[in-house]
Formats: sequence, C-alpha cells, structure tokens
Amino acid sequence: MGFFLTVLLSILILATPTFAQEPAALPDQPLADASQEARAQALFEVLRCVVCQHESIADSPAGIAGDMRRLVREEIANGSTDDQVKADMVRRYGDFVLFEPPVRFGTWLLWFGPFALVALGGLALLVVSRRKRVETRDLSPEEEAQLNEVLQSDRFGPNPVASSPHAGRSLGSTDDTVPVGVTPQPPISKP
Repeated sequence: MGFFLTVLLSILILATPTFAQEPAALPDQPLADASQEARAQALFEVLRCVVCQHESIADSPAGIAGDMRRLVREEIANGSTDDQVKADMVRRYGDFVLFEPPVRFGTWLLWFGPFALVALGGLALLVVSRRKRVETRDLSPEEEAQLNEVLQSDRFGPNPVASSPHAGRSLGSTDDTVPVGVTPQPPISKP
C-alpha cells in the first residue's frame, strides 16, 4: 500500500506543472459578415490591451486581448454601434482602454500630465540655474594693490615657508650643504 501511494504522489507532483499552465486561448473567429468584421478590425486598432498597455488589442498576443476581441465581435454581431462598443469597454476597463480617451475632468491627467511635468521640470531647472549663478568681477587696481601689500607684509606673522631651515631646497635635493642657522651634528660613532 505504501509503494502505491508513493508512486501516485510522485505522478501527481510530476504532473503539477502541466496543470499550472494557462489554458490555450480560443482562436479568433472572424464574423461571417465582412462589413461587421471590418468594423471589428477598426475597433481593435483603437482599443488598448490592458496588459500590454502599448499595443492595440489587434496586435497583442495576451489572453485578455483575445477576450476583448471576442467581446467586440459579440457586441457587433448583436447590433451594437461602434460608440456603444467603446462605451461598454470603458465601463469594463476604464478610460485607459481607449488610445484617445475623451477630454474631461477625470482624464485631464492623461491628456495634460506629460506637458505639466515637462513645464515643471523646466521651471525647476530655471530656478536652480539662477540660484547657483555667482557673479564674479575682476579686482580694481586699488584692491589688487591692497592684496599684494597684505601678501608681502608680515601682518599675519612670519611666512613659515620663507623662515624654514629648508627654504630654497627642493624636496628631492641631494645637496649635503647645511642651511644657514642650522648646526651640523657630528656622525654617530660605533663603539
């Protein structure tokens, strides 16, 4: 009995991915009347797939797009006008299902949102660029003379670089001469 249950459980576990797949979509059946099918095809081009969002239901391979195509064909076969079909799709999926939603209070964001964002970005760029602008000007001859006088005077104390025992020597110098004011040290003798 235990072996039988183990085999049955193994078969169920192995078959689970088969049942987890999406069922195959029903093929699109065109309408028998050519004029009705032409109307349906025209409507497919103006209705957006709610999954793909950038494709019409005519071009979308999504399962929901196939369902939407079937709904459009059913409504046309039942005698609905194009406006009635669009209204039913808007009722089911919202204004976003139309590639060109109507301009009204609820859709202002769809119509004018991109332009408003570009305008706000330009305004922010303008404000930031004006705020960071620093105006510079050249020193007048009097200011330049004052600056040179301060830099050359000992007003702020002695210049530490000029008074250094190593003043005038480069860092990599191999000159063994002793600078002025420094007493040479005798070499250390080893006992």
